[in-house]
Amino acid sequence: MSSSSATQRLLLSLKRKEKSSGTDINSNEPTPKAARKDEGPPAKDGNAELKWRGDPDKTYSDWKIEVVRSDDLKEDGSELKVVTYHVHKATLACGDRKSEYFDRLFQNGDKFPEGQQSTSRIELHLMAAKAFPDMLDYLYDHSKELNISTGTAASLYHLGEYFEIHQLKCDALEFIKKAPLTIYDVIVEHAMKFHNDTIIEAIGEVLSQKIEDIDPDGDIVTDVFSPPLWLHISRFMDKGDEIDGKQLSYLIAQFVKWHKNSLDTATFEELTSEKNMPFLEEGSSLLFLEVEEFLRKKGGNDVVAEGTLLAKRCAKAIAAGDFEYNGNSQKESLWRILNTHPAMLKEVFFESNKNFLKCKRELKKYQREPKRRSQLSAALDVKLSRSYRQGKQLPPKFR
Repeated sequence: MSSSSATQRLLLSLKRKEKSSGTDINSNEPTPKAARKDEGPPAKDGNAELKWRGDPDKTYSDWKIEVVRSDDLKEDGSELKVVTYHVHKATLACGDRKSEYFDRLFQNGDKFPEGQQSTSRIELHLMAAKAFPDMLDYLYDHSKELNISTGTAASLYHLGEYFEIHQLKCDALEFIKKAPLTIYDVIVEHAMKFHNDTIIEAIGEVLSQKIEDIDPDGDIVTDVFSPPLWLHISRFMDKGDEIDGKQLSYLIAQFVKWHKNSLDTATFEELTSEKNMPFLEEGSSLLFLEVEEFLRKKGGNDVVAEGTLLAKRCAKAIAAGDFEYNGNSQKESLWRILNTHPAMLKEVFFESNKNFLKCKRELKKYQREPKRRSQLSAALDVKLSRSYRQGKQLPPKFR
């Protein structure tokens, strides 16, 4: 008996069975649900038969993912714990939420040991390993939104990048953008643990739009931020916005004050360069000068730097701005720095004279307006008294 005859009889037998149950195997149209007497309640979604959480035999799982947490490695390299997920290639590598990583792997599986064993072994950070089930749910059920929280936002973004799931990255980043700054300390702290510059860059772009809302005395500045994050924030900011630029300098000043013991000179110079910090808030200038002096001494350099670029910029900010002393200690600190930076003292004197002449011209212009005259006189008195306190020769006295 030929194999073709046997196949035909088998098909006829199947056709009779399907006909008796109300289904025609030659028809492209599905049988109405009411005619299927042996079927249970309809599935809630179209991927119910492919659920990775189900029995791998009953769901016809055709691939395994073994996740090893990076903190579960013994000193000899052996693993303490492996979590195995029974998944389905069609779900991971197809659709709007497909993983490009798995798509390439499945197409070229015969070239890798993984393909021969139908198993992927992946080492993940503890936080990413905990968020891995949320990623699988996201891939399997397209009808549901991403299950994301403050504690998993950075992890899911990392997983989206690792497995090249574009939509997952977009959804995680959208959550981060809309998150209030009150929870950003957690998100930033988690992002730092991945040592992933892409995440830090993405967060830097978001924070650059919220620079005015960042608390300079908050934990996010003193304990969480890092030099790379500050550089990313600066890169995405509008370099012509003086208000935000001065706010950035104030925040960086608080950061370097708290971290001066761990900072090196090269990092400090990069953070405070005119490229990354185009504007200086006058009150922050003193902090920058103090840290610069501290780093110079820490490096064993007792020679005073004559007119560093930062010193000149700080001098201009102090002389040109309405600098207010915050107690005698700050005043004494400024005097000490001015005495050890002759070039900066010269710059302050030059700026003070320039401001004095500007005030004098303004005062003459509005000399017939008593209120305006009073305001300008008060402003001029501040400039003159500052010059006197700094031990400089006073400009021609205003008459």
